[in-house]
Amino acid sequence: MLNKFNLELECFVQLVLVHVEVILLPFMDIVISYSEQCNSAWPGARCVENKCECPSDINGIPYVQAHTRDGTICILLFGDDDDPVPKCPLPEYDDDLLAMPITQLRNPAMTDPDDDDILAGEQINPLQFCSSTSTDYNTFVANGGGACTYATEPYQPENGIYIADIYDCVTVPLNNVKLAMKGIYNIHPQADGICCPNRAFTCMQPKREAKLNVKESAGVRPRWWFNSVTGICEQFMWDPWDETEVQSPNNFKTREHCESYCKDSCKRGAPEYSVGRILNEEEPITNCQTINSCSTNFECKANDWREVCCPSVTSICSIAGGRPFDPSRHTNFDPGHSMKRMFNLNFEKSRRYYYDSEQGRCTSFTYNGALGNFNNFKSLSDCELFCEKLQCKHGTALKIRQVTQRCNRNSHCPSTHECQMDNKICCPKLHAICSQPLRLGNCKENIRRYWYDAVNHACQLFNYTGCQGNDNNFETLLECQNTCNNIIPNPRCPQGDAYKDNKGNYFICSDSNSAKTCPPNYECHFDGNLWGCCPTREYTCQVSFSKGVTCDIPSSYRYFYNSQIQECENFLYNGCGGNSNNFQSYEQCESYCNDRKCPNGGSPKRNEFNKQIDCSSTVSCPNTHECTSLTSGNSIVNRCCPKRAYICSLPPHQGNSCGTSVVTRFYFNIASKECIEFTYNGCGGNLNNFATFEQCNNFCLSSACASGDIVHVNPSTHMQLECRSDVSNSCPNNFTCTYDELFGKNVCCGATNMEVCPSGEKAYMNAFNMSVRECLINVSTSCPDYYLCRFHMQTNRYYCCASINEDICPRGRAVYKDQSSKLPIRCIISSGSNQCPVGYNCFSDVPGALQGYCCSSNYLCPNGAKFYSEIISKMPRSCQLNSPFITCPIGYTCQNAETELMTGYCCENDNTSVSDGCPPNKYVYMRENEVISCDPFNSLTNVCPRGYSCQWSLPKRRYQCCGNTSMLANKITKRL
Repeated sequence: MLNKFNLELECFVQLVLVHVEVILLPFMDIVISYSEQCNSAWPGARCVENKCECPSDINGIPYVQAHTRDGTICILLFGDDDDPVPKCPLPEYDDDLLAMPITQLRNPAMTDPDDDDILAGEQINPLQFCSSTSTDYNTFVANGGGACTYATEPYQPENGIYIADIYDCVTVPLNNVKLAMKGIYNIHPQADGICCPNRAFTCMQPKREAKLNVKESAGVRPRWWFNSVTGICEQFMWDPWDETEVQSPNNFKTREHCESYCKDSCKRGAPEYSVGRILNEEEPITNCQTINSCSTNFECKANDWREVCCPSVTSICSIAGGRPFDPSRHTNFDPGHSMKRMFNLNFEKSRRYYYDSEQGRCTSFTYNGALGNFNNFKSLSDCELFCEKLQCKHGTALKIRQVTQRCNRNSHCPSTHECQMDNKICCPKLHAICSQPLRLGNCKENIRRYWYDAVNHACQLFNYTGCQGNDNNFETLLECQNTCNNIIPNPRCPQGDAYKDNKGNYFICSDSNSAKTCPPNYECHFDGNLWGCCPTREYTCQVSFSKGVTCDIPSSYRYFYNSQIQECENFLYNGCGGNSNNFQSYEQCESYCNDRKCPNGGSPKRNEFNKQIDCSSTVSCPNTHECTSLTSGNSIVNRCCPKRAYICSLPPHQGNSCGTSVVTRFYFNIASKECIEFTYNGCGGNLNNFATFEQCNNFCLSSACASGDIVHVNPSTHMQLECRSDVSNSCPNNFTCTYDELFGKNVCCGATNMEVCPSGEKAYMNAFNMSVRECLINVSTSCPDYYLCRFHMQTNRYYCCASINEDICPRGRAVYKDQSSKLPIRCIISSGSNQCPVGYNCFSDVPGALQGYCCSSNYLCPNGAKFYSEIISKMPRSCQLNSPFITCPIGYTCQNAETELMTGYCCENDNTSVSDGCPPNKYVYMRENEVISCDPFNSLTNVCPRGYSCQWSLPKRRYQCCGNTSMLANKITKRL
C-alpha cells in the first residue's frame, strides 16, 4: 500500500538531511523530505506538489490510483499488445516481459469465444469484473454486475461463494474494456472494477519460486516476498513464465515495497475494520490499546507506527482459518476451489498443510489451487512455526513421531515438561525453554530473533535461518525478557540432573547458607560456573531404575546399577525423565557405581596394576590409609581408604580450568594447623579442598575420629577438647579419648543421638558440615556398617543411627555375621520374607524399628541371660559343659539354654544361681526349685542329668547333683 495505506500524504522539502531508511517510518507521523521516501512505499512513486503520487507510467502504460479499505494502490490502466484490461497491482510488471502476469480473479464460468454453439455476446469473459457499489457479497453475477464473488457449477446466482474478505473490488475505468470486448465477451454495464487479492490474501501467499532446472534460464529474476510466518520480506528467484499454478501476487521488486505493503499490518490475516456502507469505505480499527478495543478472535498488535486489531493465532489456526466459516464445508481444512487457467483447463492442485485444532498438530491436505482460508501453509515447518505456539503458552508441545504427546497428569510428561490440563498435552516449562542453547537453524533465511543466554542472564539478538531451531527463539526483546526473567542455566552434574523445585527452576545451593542447603539425596556441586544440587553417588547407585516417559527422543537401551546383585544391567529407556541411575554404557555404569567410594571422599587405593588393594587383619594398608569395609548391594569388601589425617596433610592443588571462572576454596595447612583459602580452577585437584572454611575446619579437627564420629569441641575456644587416656571420664558421655596424630594430642571422639536417633544410639555425623547422614529405608546399605536407618517422626525423615554400647541385638541373642567380611547382616523387619539364614531372624532393640540385624532366633543363655562377647570379634564365647577347664571369665559360667547340648556359651552369673555346697564354679541341680539328691552307689537313684555328676557336699552332708550350668531359682523350697 502506498505510503503506509494512504497515498494522499503531504511531502515537504525540509532543510534537514534525512537518511533514506526514514522511508520505512510511518508517513502519517513524520514530515516527508524526499521523493525517495515515496518511491520506497511504491516503486516509481514521486512527490508532486507536496503529495505522493503513483508513477506516471511504465513502458508507456499509465498508472492510475485506486482506493481500497487497506489504503491506496497503483494499478496499470491496461496491458501491453492491445490488452485493454487493467492489471492488479501485483506482481509488478517489468518492461521486458512479453505478457503481464495476471492475478485478477479468474471467472469460474468462463467460456470459449471460438465455440460456434454459443451466440456472440453470451460468452463469459475469462476474468472477473465487479461493481464497487454492490453490497450483495454472496450472489454470483458472472459478467461483473455484482460484488467480487466466486461460484461452483452450475454457475447460478444462488451458488455464489463469499470472497469479499480476500478480494477487493478495485475501482478503475472500464469504458475501453467494454468497448474493446463488445461482441466477444459480455461485461455488465454496472461493472466498474476488477477483483484483485486484497492485502491480507496477497501477503499470506507462498512464494512462486522458479524450479531448479530453470533458475538459470532467461527471464528468471530476483524478487521479494513477504513470509507471513516469520514476518519478514525475503528474496527469491521468480519465473514469470511458469503458469502451472495460480500466479502469486506476493511478489515485489524491492524489499522496501514488500515491507511497506505487508509488514506494517497484520502478519497473517486481515485486520478488523470499522463498519462502512460498502467494503471500500471501511478502515482498519486503530489505537486499540488506548481508545478502541478488539472483538472476539482479534488481538491488538502494535507495529512501528500504529496499533491494529489482528486475528489471533487461535483464530487463524482454527477450522474457520481466520475467515467466515462456510457451513457447507465438512472438513477441518479448507481445500479451496479449482480455478480455470483456460475455459477447459484448471490450474494444478498442490499439497498444503493446516493446523488441526482437534488433533493438536499440523497435517497435510490437497489444495485445489485457489481461494481457501488463512490456515493454509506451504510446508509443515511453516505450519508448525506459526500455529503450534497456541498449544502451549510458551514453547512447542512435546511430540512422539510427529504426534503430540497426550497426558492426564505431570508424571506422564518428562521432567522438562508439565501437563497442560486445558488440552491435555505436555508443554515445556519455562526453565527448559530458556536453558536451551542458541540454535541458528539449517535454512538460508536471515530473521531477526532473540534468545535467552542463561549463563549471562540476558536476552541476545541473533539471526535465525528460518527452520530447525528450538523454543529459545523470540520475536521481540520484550517477549524474551518477560518469558525468561531470572531463569538460570542448568547446573551440570557428574551424573543425572540437578534438583528443580515444583516450578521447574533449578535450585542454587550454598554450603555457607543453611537456607540454601540441598534436599535429601542431593549434594551441593560446583560445575565451574554455578552451584546446583546434584544427586549423591550413594543415591544414584542405590535407587531403583526408572524407564522414564515417552517423548520425541526414541527409546533406547541404557544401563542401571543393581545394588542388590552389585552388577550393571540394561533396561529399555523410554527417552525422557527417569532418575540418575541411568548410564549410556556399561563402562560408565561400572566406573561410577562399582568403583566404591571411601567415607572421607576419594577412591580406595590401587596397586601398580590399577587394582584396588584388598586388606584384612593380616594384610595392612599404607600408613596414609586405613582398612575400611565398603558395601555395595549384598557384597562387602575391605579396601584401603585415605585417612582424614592424610587428606588434611595434602598440599593445596589449584586443579585444572574447566569453566569460565575460578572459585575460592579452603585447604588445611598442616604447618599452621588452620584452614586457609586458595584459588581453585574448577576441576581436578586433591581431597584437601573444601567449599567453605567451616567444612575444612570441621573435617580436619575430627581427623582422629572414626567415620561417623566427630571431635568434641570446647565451646569457649572452638578447638578440640583435650583428654587424658589414663583418666576415666575425661571426655563427655558417648565420647572416648583418642590420640590425634595430626595435632599431636589426645582428643574426644564420638557422637550423640543429635535428637534424631533413639535413646541409646548415636547418629552418623558428616564431618564436613556436622549434619546427620540421611538414608533410604528400603535400601539396607544406605547407612554405613553398624548403622541402621531410623525414622524420626518430628522431622519426617530417616537417619543413620548406631548403638552406643555396640549391642546390636536384643539381650541374650547373638548377631549373625557375614563369613567373609565378618560384618553383621542388616535386614528389614516384617518384610514378609526371612532375609536371615536358618536359626536367625530380624530383630531390633528399638520399638517400632523398620530395620534390624539378623540375630539368633533363640536365646543363647538360659532365660535370656547376657553372654560374654569376644573383645575383637564381638561374637559370643563358646565353651564345653562339664569341662574340667574353666574357659569363661569371672562372673560368667558355661551354660546353655538347651540342656541336652554338651556345648554352651559363657553366660553371666545370676544372683539366683545356687551352688549350695558344690565345688567352686559348680552349681547344684534343682527341679522345681528343690535340690535333687542322688546316690553314686545306686544307679537307680542316680538321677543327675547330662552335664551333672553326683558329688558329696561337705557343708550339707549329702550327695547332690553338681555341674557347670547354674540353675535359676526364685528360692530353694527344700534342701535335703
